[in-house]
Amino acid sequence: MSRAKAYLRVSTTGQAEKGTSLIEQRERVETYCRVHGHDLVEVVEDRGVSGGLSEGDAFAWESRPTVIKLMDDAETGLYDVLVVAKLDRLARDHATQVVLRRMLARHGVSIHSTVETNGDSAEARLQANLLSSVAEYERELIKSRLRLGKARRKAEGRLVHGRAAYGYMTNGGHVSPHKAEAPVVKLMFAMASRDRRSPGRIAKHLNAEGIPPRAATQWTPITVRQILRNDTYTGMRYGVRGHEALVSRRAFNEVQKLIEARRKR
Repeated sequence: MSRAKAYLRVSTTGQAEKGTSLIEQRERVETYCRVHGHDLVEVVEDRGVSGGLSEGDAFAWESRPTVIKLMDDAETGLYDVLVVAKLDRLARDHATQVVLRRMLARHGVSIHSTVETNGDSAEARLQANLLSSVAEYERELIKSRLRLGKARRKAEGRLVHGRAAYGYMTNGGHVSPHKAEAPVVKLMFAMASRDRRSPGRIAKHLNAEGIPPRAATQWTPITVRQILRNDTYTGMRYGVRGHEALVSRRAFNEVQKLIEARRKR
């Protein structure tokens, strides 16, 4: 009886948290091993891991310790068959699939898919090569669509990634003033320009008044300075005016001059 290891992968954190795709993959590989008489000795998973190349990598396994461990185990003779639900679970990169198959074969390990043609025949190799090329093409197509979508949202001034700045909230990527935080931002700029208060004195005032920051217990001079330096509050994002301003550009520029003058002193 051949000793088998199974490899499962989902590419998004959402899939990893729900676990649905992982459960389906596990059921497929377990059924496959049972039907084909393989002794399934281990099932390993990559959760929220892309099947494509990471920046700087020549092959898609270089940033995936789980796959590297499978290769090491093959070299030491711990298993004979690597089972995957589909070949694109190993990689959505043609070169990676080809080289990985050859490296495992060097140690007597063959890759078996639960849904695709297996074996070393010309037909099986052709199908594997075609499918890996299609998987790579599909991944590049998805990346291209995501880039275009981000570019379009940026052009509209909508939030593309990360959280909205303090003072704002988002709904479907659209940025709008936060009911409780926006007045605090306006107060900061007023204290900085009208009262000539430093970020340290502003932070001390906010803490004394019991006004909480978003993700800390107290305001600090650094946090206040970051807000006073952020031109998002003039209504600009990615160089595009796309949301309601909390301060005028004139008031923002005045505060920048005061901060710079204080820094030079």
